[in-house]
Amino acid sequence: MSNASFTRYTVTVGLSFPECSEFAGTAVPVADARDWVVWALEHWGLDGATIRYTVGVWKGDTEDSLEIVVLSQDEADESRVRSLAVSYKETFQQQAVMLQTETVPVDFI
Repeated sequence: MSNASFTRYTVTVGLSFPECSEFAGTAVPVADARDWVVWALEHWGLDGATIRYTVGVWKGDTEDSLEIVVLSQDEADESRVRSLAVSYKETFQQQAVMLQTETVPVDFI
């Protein structure tokens, strides 16, 4: 497949419990978050993703984060990715999870 158009969903999630959480001041272990994402991909029927460790900055504060990137040509995957994002937010008591959606050209070489 060459020069195909895909939708790229990028979900950015924090690895710190917020101050309003019962676990305030503690971090979500990267391995636990990664394992949860792998479980969630299978749970919502998403074929695969790239998981990147990142550091986010918001208003001068930094936070360890994960980016979960899903490429798809299946329109139904939008609701699946959204479900994953909402579930992460609830499971890890996040104040917000960022979801970006864009159409991108993809070449498989």
